[in-house]
Amino acid sequence: MRGSSRVRFRVLPHSQAGSRFDPTQGNSEISGFPRPDSCIRPRSPGRRATQTATHPDQPHYVAAEKNMKLESFYTSAALILTTLMLVVASSTITATAQTFTILYNFDGSVGASPSTLIQAIDGNLYGAAGSNGLYSGGTVFKLTPGSDPTAIYNFCAQSGCPDGGGPTGLTEGSDGNFYGTTQYGGLHPCGEYCGGTVFKLTAKGTLTSLYSFCSQSDCTDGVAPQGALVQATDGNFYGTTAAGGAYGKGTIFKISSRGNFSTLHSFCRSGWPCSVDGYGPSAGLIRASDGYLYGTTTYGGISGCYFKDGCGTFFQIAPKGKLTTLYHFCSLSGCADGGNPWAAPLQAADGNFYGTTQYGGPSNVGTAFKITSSGSLTTLYSFCSQSSCSDGEWPQIGRAHV
Repeated sequence: MRGSSRVRFRVLPHSQAGSRFDPTQGNSEISGFPRPDSCIRPRSPGRRATQTATHPDQPHYVAAEKNMKLESFYTSAALILTTLMLVVASSTITATAQTFTILYNFDGSVGASPSTLIQAIDGNLYGAAGSNGLYSGGTVFKLTPGSDPTAIYNFCAQSGCPDGGGPTGLTEGSDGNFYGTTQYGGLHPCGEYCGGTVFKLTAKGTLTSLYSFCSQSDCTDGVAPQGALVQATDGNFYGTTAAGGAYGKGTIFKISSRGNFSTLHSFCRSGWPCSVDGYGPSAGLIRASDGYLYGTTTYGGISGCYFKDGCGTFFQIAPKGKLTTLYHFCSLSGCADGGNPWAAPLQAADGNFYGTTQYGGPSNVGTAFKITSSGSLTTLYSFCSQSSCSDGEWPQIGRAHV
């Protein structure tokens, strides 16, 4: 059912990826995506009259990506917002029990596959839906407590999706605007579902595309950005791409509110198997109290784990671009410390970082961990520790924002 699908990009392990793909050959190296027809067929200008999108002039390049393949994930049609994500809005959790309340079932009309919500300075909740919406490219929506969400912007509003498609998350900037990324589309798509953008959006729904990925030869500026942006104390925004870069394995980038863009780090700098810094980040970054940025890669690192491509890393990067790998997952026997983190970590009041891995642990279905800023990791929990895995398995979703 078209309304139930979500487009989300994942870089496959190197051993599963095909040879270098040619963007002139359509999606020959890209598999499994629902086809958002509205992103590729012309539509009448009248359908776009309710929203505004602007694009800075940029040179056009046709570029290819190295050793990369993308696949999609699908989720169910009834995607739910709950009060577990809306502690500020509902306050229904008590000290002794939790009350689970369905606030809205997404049916595709205002998007599907929503990301984590943020509460803006106006008191409303905002989020990005990765698919569906008016033009099938996803939406940014607003949720006022007590009301159903409304889409304030529908992506793929223009033929060819120059405004991007598949938004991944939102950050409210210090100027009161929202900033985010899309996983495909833009002015320089390197394939039907490749490329991506960085955008700025007002609360009234006026969108400005700040940057289109794959603007540089061979996509050395990255493709397929992942996760929400984070604004650092210098006022710039920082984020990651899952692929592209100087070595084809992902990047960390910096961009200003006016669109001034620079690549801070290209993963796999030491060459295959990317044992030093890892590759393929699947989430964004967080800004820690020490002024540094922290994040994870899903692959690379130790090559002897159950994925010969490596089980991921935890890293620190300075706003000027110096990256330090603090931990290699699957460092313990049997990968008891977990492997392949997908979500960005959270820094708690104790100064430590908390996160999850999708694999590893005794049952190889994921762990929850604590790690210090110096890289000392403690496994807090291994999933599927209870009968019939009633405690869950394969955690992927990022932290909550309230």
